[in-house]
Amino acid sequence: MNEQHIRDMKPGKDMDLLLGRTLGFTVQWDEEEGQSYMLTDSPFGERWVPFYGSTSWEGMGLVVEEMQRRGWWLFIEQNGDKSFTSRFWNSSKGYWSDSVTLSSAPHAVAMAALLALRGGEQG
Repeated sequence: MNEQHIRDMKPGKDMDLLLGRTLGFTVQWDEEEGQSYMLTDSPFGERWVPFYGSTSWEGMGLVVEEMQRRGWWLFIEQNGDKSFTSRFWNSSKGYWSDSVTLSSAPHAVAMAALLALRGGEQG
């Protein structure tokens, strides 16, 4: 997956599936429901829960938590035009991901995470 392919991704199905798999989650798309699901452990055993990593604030939270677990720290700001700029920092690698500015915070964070992991593996 090259940088331009990631930058061209729209929020939703394809980005959520790539993001979930890149973060090591077990994810699948349900055609009937029209949404992605992530397999999680719960007090009642494994279960499938909706995963909207690139389109919801809750999904964005899961992305941020997993990135932190991997040593990546999110920097995000809301700009005057109501867009969001995000990128990740990994102090152990001394590496900043590329900045991403988009109209949606979850989309910007998802894209920055994919770029960080791609660049961090290569850089």
